[in-house]
Amino acid sequence: MQSRRPATAAGGRAAAIALIVAVFAGIASSASADTNSRLERARSQLAALSAQAKSEVATLARVQNQMGVMQNKVDAARARAESTAATLTQVQAQLQQAQADYDSLQGRLDALARDAYMQGPGSGIEAILGASSLSDLNDRVEYVQAISQNDATLAHQAAGLAASLSQQQADLDGLLASRSQALTEIASQQEQLNTVLEQQQAAVDALNATRDRVVSLIASLQATLRAQALSQFGVTFQGSGGHATYGNWAGMFLQTMGAPTCHSNLVVVVAWQVSEGTQAAWNPLATTYDMPGATPFNSAGVKNYASLQQGLDATRLTIVNGAPAYHYGPIVSNLKACSDPAATAQAINASSWCRGCAGGHYVTGNVAAVEANYDTYAAL
Repeated sequence: MQSRRPATAAGGRAAAIALIVAVFAGIASSASADTNSRLERARSQLAALSAQAKSEVATLARVQNQMGVMQNKVDAARARAESTAATLTQVQAQLQQAQADYDSLQGRLDALARDAYMQGPGSGIEAILGASSLSDLNDRVEYVQAISQNDATLAHQAAGLAASLSQQQADLDGLLASRSQALTEIASQQEQLNTVLEQQQAAVDALNATRDRVVSLIASLQATLRAQALSQFGVTFQGSGGHATYGNWAGMFLQTMGAPTCHSNLVVVVAWQVSEGTQAAWNPLATTYDMPGATPFNSAGVKNYASLQQGLDATRLTIVNGAPAYHYGPIVSNLKACSDPAATAQAINASSWCRGCAGGHYVTGNVAAVEANYDTYAAL
């Protein structure tokens, strides 16, 4: 019986290697398929979030524009009420003076009437008949005529003042009615504005929630897809017009303000831009400062600027020129001191920049999220 040849060592190694290669090929194939599946899911999620974010940005822009219209109506109604109040005060003072003049004149007429009554109906004739000479007669005639003329003049003045008092009282009644109407209009317009403000807050909350989901998803992506997503959502959130990434604009803004570009300052300025969420060209903080060539972005007066530098200058001028009246000084002080982002955000919130916005959490409500995912927010 023929014996079998035993397998060689080389042959055994070759078989083992082939087996290992096959196993790793299977693992690699499975990993590749799993990676591709994850990428496809990520792309699908990004597409859905992009569509949702665009819709929410459009809703917010519409509501903000409506809010600007309503705020203008409220301001106009208040201006009319203030103007009416000023005129009302003036008319009331004039009416009081006219009443005093009329009372004084009427007192003089009453005194003349009393004197005429006491002297009797023939007092004028008796004065003339009592003349001792022709010269004395002329004097007495002139005196009696002067008294009669004075009586007639006083009576005419009294009648004129009475008519003036009546007209001024009618004017006063009209002004009181106008003021009442203006106050009613203010209340109505303010109620409508409050409704729009609630709609704005709902739109902001929805957009913030979507933005948080976007940032969380982007942070988990591979480098290539992350770069694509950042570019895509940068346009979604800031518009296709003139804009820099939040981080780049923050650095340039701080330099324009003469403040250090420390991490704390970058975090709070990025959070400030995120809080505004505007698509105004070269104007991520949504200032209304007018500049040559600037165009309206919305009815609230926010501007589209012609260039990056113009937008930076307009924002700086808004803050510097408005510091005394609008309490922007602490913002500048905190930035120059490189204060904690929460402290600077509180200074922004306490100023008149957007007092009461975001339910009283303007900027302060976004600092923690931006600080936790700064690189992603800064790249948007």
